[in-house]
Amino acid sequence: MKKIPHEILLCLSEHYCLPFVEFNESLRAPGKILERLDLEELKRDLWFPLSAGMKDARIAASNPCDPELRKKIKKTLGALSIRFVLALPSDLTHMIEHVQDVNPGFPSSAGRTPLARLHTWLASDRTILAWYRTSIAKARTGLALMRTGISCIAISLTLLKIFVIGYLSIIQAPLLLVGIIVATDGLRGAIGPI
Repeated sequence: MKKIPHEILLCLSEHYCLPFVEFNESLRAPGKILERLDLEELKRDLWFPLSAGMKDARIAASNPCDPELRKKIKKTLGALSIRFVLALPSDLTHMIEHVQDVNPGFPSSAGRTPLARLHTWLASDRTILAWYRTSIAKARTGLALMRTGISCIAISLTLLKIFVIGYLSIIQAPLLLVGIIVATDGLRGAIGPI
């Protein structure tokens, strides 16, 4: 499906002898210039400023040969010369809508693209913080196991000291063994993988 519009764009590019551009979310638009423009009007006229300065402006347009459009762009941007880049109407509409503010009256930092970047950055930080939280939870569980293992060892040694070796050895030996295993496992959990 994407192949057909691309082929149309290639044919038009050859016909007009102009480079072409397709919609891409990472395509940067000059924010200062867009603040002065009526984006609904850009959609109607099917042009979009890719870059603009006092001397030169680079404009994506679907009909670069329209003399009225050229005059209008020169008047609007105040640029001395205009270099056109060809784009399909659907791509131009996507470019304009991508930078169109979702909250009119708010600064450009509250637009769709800056907010999406902020969301991505916060999601990345949330992932890192979740990893720290998981590591700390594992360490806390390891310390609890270690405390339980040391308690088992202490009880076993206390029973050994009080009753020496006798009929309670049936309880003391397994308790000592479980205490050593649990304390070792808890130490590994508290320290983490080495």
